[in-house]
Amino acid sequence: MLIVDDTILDKQRSDNIELVRYQYSGNAHDVIKGIGMLNFLWVDQEDEVCPMDVRIYEPKEDGKTKNDHFREMLQLAKERQVKPEAVIADSWYSLWITLSVFGYGLEFCDGTEKKTEW
Repeated sequence: MLIVDDTILDKQRSDNIELVRYQYSGNAHDVIKGIGMLNFLWVDQEDEVCPMDVRIYEPKEDGKTKNDHFREMLQLAKERQVKPEAVIADSWYSLWITLSVFGYGLEFCDGTEKKTEW
């Protein structure tokens, strides 16, 4: 299974790091100063976790949304011939355009009650 998750590296005390910006943190339930990061993980049947990709989310630097990064990570997994049974992500990753790009014919579990076949 593949898991994509975003997180904010809290840098509230940092004033001179270029990638630090104000952004919403689900953990803090508030806007905090930090570095946005996307994690892309492979979890096997024995629950062993292997990081496959990590991205810094900084739209001012590269102009990419989190969904852009997600699509790129999915495409890279496909090129590496990774064949997961499912992809697990937060619900906002389940945009139609993201799902249509990768088309494995597998389940996409997105935190909502409904699973989407794609």
